[in-house]
Amino acid sequence: MTSWLGLSGRYAGRLAGALIGLWLAGAAGVALGAALGWWRDDRRYFAPLRPGRWRQWSEDPRERVFLAALFGWAGHIAKRDGRVSEAEIAATRALMNEFGLDSAARRVAISQFSAAKQPGYPWRRYLIRLRRVRGGRPAQRWLRLLLGVALADGEPTGPVFRRLRDAVRLLRIDDEDYRRLYASVRRRAQGSGDRMDVAWAYAVLGLEEGATAETVRIAYRRLLSRHHPDRLVARGADEATLREAGARTREVKAAYDYLRRRAAS
Repeated sequence: MTSWLGLSGRYAGRLAGALIGLWLAGAAGVALGAALGWWRDDRRYFAPLRPGRWRQWSEDPRERVFLAALFGWAGHIAKRDGRVSEAEIAATRALMNEFGLDSAARRVAISQFSAAKQPGYPWRRYLIRLRRVRGGRPAQRWLRLLLGVALADGEPTGPVFRRLRDAVRLLRIDDEDYRRLYASVRRRAQGSGDRMDVAWAYAVLGLEEGATAETVRIAYRRLLSRHHPDRLVARGADEATLREAGARTREVKAAYDYLRRRAAS
């Protein structure tokens, strides 16, 4: 998007503020005007973090950061190689469906996706916030979802790949974990539809490929116990943690069911 000055969104607010400050108060007003312009840009890019924007997801600020960073980075990555493809748009819509976003939340997600295509998108600051509130396993889940968009239309180009590496570094995700996530998402993207592959199923259960049926069963039961809502409530888990555990449990069950059906066939 180009401003009335013919500038990209990256500097339009700040330069406009500086010019207004110069006109109103001379050189002393430039700093104030630029600061106000910076504040304007921040309000635009970080508006999705305000309460009420995501409706059913908005009661927990950590969830707002997770979603805003996810859909923003989806747009940022999609535009990174110059053109947003239909496959990338479809993958982003699939994320909206996965989170069950209503029409109001979808509008916020679309707005974030579009804003993040501009040069001024604060991609680094968003990931720093995400790491602070959703580090560790949730950050890996976030990256896996993002990779679904990045790989939607084939192997990433150099600029996209380098930005993904930036995400890995900022989220402090281990290189081995990143390679595993990347390989799993790539195999699924190259497969037929939503078909779950063997490597992905074993990875969800935290196992190496070829693990025995008994090992798979033990891992499955251990993960179900770890994410059981009664156990989490007893530990004082909040609603966001319970939702996340529910999503993780569904993933674990799907992986186990797939391996069990495959073994029986």
